[in-house]
Amino acid sequence: MFPEKPVNVSRRGFAFCRYTVAILMWVGAMGRMEWIIILCAVIMLLNVILSIRNAPLILLYANTLDRLFPPQMVAVDANGIRFTQSIAFVFMVIPLEMIHLGLTTSGWRLLLLVALFKTMGALGFCAVSELYTCLLTQNGCCSIMRKKNDVS
Repeated sequence: MFPEKPVNVSRRGFAFCRYTVAILMWVGAMGRMEWIIILCAVIMLLNVILSIRNAPLILLYANTLDRLFPPQMVAVDANGIRFTQSIAFVFMVIPLEMIHLGLTTSGWRLLLLVALFKTMGALGFCAVSELYTCLLTQNGCCSIMRKKNDVS
């Protein structure tokens, strides 16, 4: 459905972006600090709009620490990253709205769950990325969706 769009970014800059957002999510959720969650949501939205190559945290890393050490580049799928960050943005905004509607306990618990998923993604186990790969790039052909006797 959607073709892959490989983009080269700094490996350490990409990791810096993932880890920073995951840590901020935990700090915001555990400390019940809405402004930090809003900051994370804005970062995700800017990543979606600007694409991974111009993501704010990746550019910050590229203009600071990457200047001290030669960057190692890694190819990532820009469309896949945009999809996963769009989903992350939505799942940050929904609990914030729940909190503003008076469902504070449920909203903060959902944000803890989002922080857990952001941490898993930062460590390389991104469920949304797998969903994107299975459903949108391989014409709905996932190994988990195939019958056991289907070897094609």
